Amino acid sequence: MSAINISDTLIDFFVDVKENRDIKVLQITDTQIIDSSQKRDARHLSSDEDVYWSKKSIDERCFNTVREVISKVEPDLIINNRRFNLRRI
Repeated sequence: MSAINISDTLIDFFVDVKENRDIKVLQITDTQIIDSSQKRDARHLSSDEDVYWSKKSIDERCFNTVREVISKVEPDLIINNRRFNLRRI
């Protein structure tokens, strides 16, 4: 196969996968993060929920899980088809 000049194509990047091996794609979808400090109304969360969804727990509740999945799957390509969304409650 001849080399492809990326500047001559509409391709942004290539994923080079060794022959005779399936590509591993990890798709992360619609990650929701809640920061209880941004709640619009004090009645939206109980005091326990307020602590559970505090900003300091975002790593524990979301990003650590994403890191763990990436480590276990060892993907060739990661697709995040939605943004990491900080929800206001």
